[in-house]
Amino acid sequence: MGRVVMMGLAVAFVASASAAGPLTKTVIEERPRIWLRRSAWEGPTIDKIKANLDRPEFKARWSKLGGSRAGRALKYLVTGDDGDLQRALRGMGNLRLGSGSPSYRGIDVAEAAVAYDWLHDKMDDATRAAARAELERQGMSLVAFCKDGRSPLYYSRYPGALLGLVTAGLALKGDSPKADEMLAFFRTWGVNEYFKAMAWIDGAAVGGDYTYMHTYQAISHIVAAWWSATGQDLLAWAKDNQNDWLNRMLLFELWAILPDNRFYKTGDMWGGESYFASRQYQMPLDILTRVTRSGPGRTKQVLMNESMGPRNYHPSVAYDFFIFQDPTIRPRPLSGLPTAAIWGRESVGYAFFRAGWGPDDAVVFFRGGGVMNVHGHADVGNFQIFKRVPLAIKSGAYGAYGSKQHQYAWSAMGANTVVFTGDESDWGQQVGLKARKWDVRTFDEFMAKRATHHMDTGRIVAFDPTPGAARVRADLTRTNPPEKIKKWIRELVWVDNAHLVVADIVELAAPEVQTRWLLHSLTEPEVQDGLTTVDVEPVPVFAWIPKKGAKLFCQTLLPEKPKIVKVGGPGKECFIAGVNAIGKVSDKSNFLMQIGRWRVEVRPGQSATRHVFLHVLTPVDQTVAAPPRTSFTRTGNLITVTIDGTRAVIDVGNPIHRGAALPAHRTAQAPRD
Repeated sequence: MGRVVMMGLAVAFVASASAAGPLTKTVIEERPRIWLRRSAWEGPTIDKIKANLDRPEFKARWSKLGGSRAGRALKYLVTGDDGDLQRALRGMGNLRLGSGSPSYRGIDVAEAAVAYDWLHDKMDDATRAAARAELERQGMSLVAFCKDGRSPLYYSRYPGALLGLVTAGLALKGDSPKADEMLAFFRTWGVNEYFKAMAWIDGAAVGGDYTYMHTYQAISHIVAAWWSATGQDLLAWAKDNQNDWLNRMLLFELWAILPDNRFYKTGDMWGGESYFASRQYQMPLDILTRVTRSGPGRTKQVLMNESMGPRNYHPSVAYDFFIFQDPTIRPRPLSGLPTAAIWGRESVGYAFFRAGWGPDDAVVFFRGGGVMNVHGHADVGNFQIFKRVPLAIKSGAYGAYGSKQHQYAWSAMGANTVVFTGDESDWGQQVGLKARKWDVRTFDEFMAKRATHHMDTGRIVAFDPTPGAARVRADLTRTNPPEKIKKWIRELVWVDNAHLVVADIVELAAPEVQTRWLLHSLTEPEVQDGLTTVDVEPVPVFAWIPKKGAKLFCQTLLPEKPKIVKVGGPGKECFIAGVNAIGKVSDKSNFLMQIGRWRVEVRPGQSATRHVFLHVLTPVDQTVAAPPRTSFTRTGNLITVTIDGTRAVIDVGNPIHRGAALPAHRTAQAPRD
């Protein structure tokens, strides 16, 4: 019976993939056609690239073009020099690509495919035939990988595979019948399953570097390739058919890249420089800005180019800078964007608050959704605060997969959240960790397994983006097993675009369950009479980091008579269950700006099964000596917090307040020039 069922599924899947998909425009005959054209059109052309070469930012990166096949091919297209041509053609001789993870292989296949397209008429018959055979082999292998369902849905392998098979198909169109199979698969499974899955999360990041670098760059390259080779704007298509998630992906990048080019930590992040939007991290922003002609996107491009210089592009991908940087796009100020936004209300559950869009403005990030990805973290409820420097940080760093260092990084203990433990040896892990790695073929299969494996651990139940009074409320009860907690509601209110009120309503399964409210910092906090002060000097790891520090005041208003404990310092940077999970760390290590060294634990002063935690966190200049005047009153289930005369009311009763009258989660579009 099992064999018959599997055969039936396979037949149905192939039939679906061969049917006509929603993307019906045909591939143009002109070459080059992937990412740029020779003839005039609205997108990148060889002449447009030539016109930019006298600009300083292009001159500074010209020497990097020799670092890849595609780079050498682009250099020839621009110069027409025979020496550049011969160097480019040598890269196509005996073309043989690897067979490793599609996360990386897809990038290699795409780079070879565009070189094949750009050098098509300059290769001799033997070289072209050999390259064609390798691209056929690779493209069909990536199709088979996706058909067989050999990846978690939100991991980087599927977008990498799609990037490789799409670019191979576009390059081979007209040369090989295999091209139609690759493109038909993208038109069906690619948009009906993978794109549909990305629409559900609003195009947000789910796995740290594996989204920022792999998923984002793969998707943006696919969008650009489809646009240039068919004339169809996938962003416009997604706006009409899939809730505008591609534009939302661009907006997420604008929100997730902090003023000094750091990324929010939203999952496994590689060490050192990867914490920053450098090297290969700017590509998606540049590509989507070019396709959308986004004014705010162009503003961010310019800021990043000026602050980091040529190092923002690795030589292996330097060709992207020349193709997708478009100085004719009119910059528009980032201040035109809102100061509160939300992504994936019922999925990833990200909310952002800002004081503004200037370099000194404070930024808040909150994660209230479920565990989505093999490189995502079980740290639901985590918030982060940044003002010039990281103040309330996500602790820990990604190391060897599954190591103690990694376990700490993905745990709730390394986050600014609430943990529930049986004793001091309990890591306080949230549920859902073991179920992150299952492979699926379809979005429906993912959703079914998500329910079966209890991955729906958090959900944003209310959101209000009103400037000066923005708030988000999440039901996080399912983050922990029922033998630990019965309820956990977390609400954040961004008061006057300056103060973050964090309220937690907790109901325990038993009074012996230990409850701890956590706040992590880079530097040692000072704790006195319910006030925690974190003072952070700039960390001089990279030259472009602003030479200004900041300070964070955290006032504990509830619970009454709390016990506030400091944990950390040398040898205890990631201290958990009696051990330092990070191991020995040098004082000069770049990791220090990632992992932090300290945390504050706020514990209730008495045993009970219901607790309310209430904190006011205020990021300020280092020159500010005292926190704002803060007080609260309670009438029934309503708590009124007053901060320097401004009041915020929070309901700490049982209702979750799903709030049908609250605005929808769409808060902004990506403006076009």
